[in-house]
Amino acid sequence: MLKDRIITAIALVFFVLCIFNYLDDLWFSIVLCGFTLLCISEWKLLFYEHEPKWLRNYTFFGSIFYFLFLVLEAPSLFTSQIFLNPPKAVDISFVGVFFIFWLFITPLIIINYQNKLRWRRLTLESPLMNFFVLTFGYFLFWGTGIILLILRNDIYSVLLLFSIIWSADIGAYFFGKKYGKHALASEVSPGKTWEGVFAGVVASIITTFLVIHIFREFLGVDYLLSTIPTKYNDLSEISSTQIILLSSVTVFFSIIGDLFISVVKRHAGKKDSGGLLPGHGGVLDRADSLISGSFGYIICLMFILQPVVLL
Repeated sequence: MLKDRIITAIALVFFVLCIFNYLDDLWFSIVLCGFTLLCISEWKLLFYEHEPKWLRNYTFFGSIFYFLFLVLEAPSLFTSQIFLNPPKAVDISFVGVFFIFWLFITPLIIINYQNKLRWRRLTLESPLMNFFVLTFGYFLFWGTGIILLILRNDIYSVLLLFSIIWSADIGAYFFGKKYGKHALASEVSPGKTWEGVFAGVVASIITTFLVIHIFREFLGVDYLLSTIPTKYNDLSEISSTQIILLSSVTVFFSIIGDLFISVVKRHAGKKDSGGLLPGHGGVLDRADSLISGSFGYIICLMFILQPVVLL
C-alpha cells in the first residue's frame, strides 16, 4: 500500500512538472479541462450512483463553456483584473463567495457531521444542501483550474504551491501515524490527528523557507508570478512573517478541503472517490487538498502582492 502510494506520487510529480513545463496554452487547457472533468465525474458519483439526465446535460454544456473560457478569456481576464490592478470591490465580492464557502459553510458542515448535531439544513440529507454542495462543487473544480491557469506561466509559483501542500501531507501522514494520539475529527477522518496537523504546518513552513531560499540563491529567481513583476512579489522583499502566513494559510485551507471531501464520501458510504490512482484512490482523493489549498494560496498571494483597494 505504502509502496503504491510512493510510486504513484512520484509519477504524478513527474506528470505535473511536464505539463506545466512543456505544453503550450492550448494543450495545457485541454489537459486542465480533462483533469476537471475527472474530478467532476467522481464528484457526481458521490451524490448519484446513476447519473440523472439533467446532470449529464449540465456537465456537457458547462464543460464546453469552461473550455472556451480557459482558452479564450481566462488568461487575459484574470491577469488584468487581479494582478495588474489592485483588487476592486467587485473582485473582492467574487472571491468572497468562495472565501465564505471555505471558511464558514464548509467548517459548519464538518463540525455538524463530527458532533452528530444533525442541524437539518447543514446535512447532506437535506435536499437543498445536497443540491447546493453538488452544484457548488462544479464551481470549486472549475475555479481550481482557473487558478492553475493563472499560475501556468510561472513554474516557480506552481512549484511553491505544490511543495507547500505535498510537504504538509507527508509531514502530517508520517508524524501523525507514529505519534498521533488526539483525533482531529474522528467521525470524519479517523486517521487524522492534531499532532499530524501540527507536523504538517511545521513541515510546510520549513519547506517554504527552503524552497524560496533555493529560488533566490541557486536559481536566481527574483519574483513569484514573474510574468507580472511588482515590488509586492519581489522575493527579496517578502518577510519571514509573510512566508509563514503564506504556508500556514495554504495548509489551513487544504485541511478544510480534505475534511470536507471526507464528509461527502462518508455520506455516500464510500472510502475513496474512485480507483484510478493506485494507493491513493481516485483523482479527487489526491486533489482534495489542492482544490482548497490553491484557493488559500492565491488569496494570500493577492494580499501579499498588492494592497487591497475597496473603493
